[in-house]
Amino acid sequence: SSTLLHVSICVGPSMGQIFFMWFKSLFGGRLYSYDVVLDYGRREALLRLNQQAKDLGCSSMVNIRIETSTVSFAKNNKNKTSSVEFLAFATGIRQ
Repeated sequence: SSTLLHVSICVGPSMGQIFFMWFKSLFGGRLYSYDVVLDYGRREALLRLNQQAKDLGCSSMVNIRIETSTVSFAKNNKNKTSSVEFLAFATGIRQ
């Protein structure tokens, strides 16, 4: 039999990373601090999905998908904080 597995997490950069990204954006270039946050979010979503599969007695997962969305809080038309939501879902196979 099969079952739907899904997890949702929300991650965001620390205040130090936000300051560093703001400073780096003045000069241009790739924002590696944000890459670290995104990589952490993807890994954490997959780990939680795998744990949920084990808890439900699934021996394998197929059709794994990860969706992202940006969550921002704007005050006076200025983005003060932002985070990224990761929604991971898959089909768990029980044998």
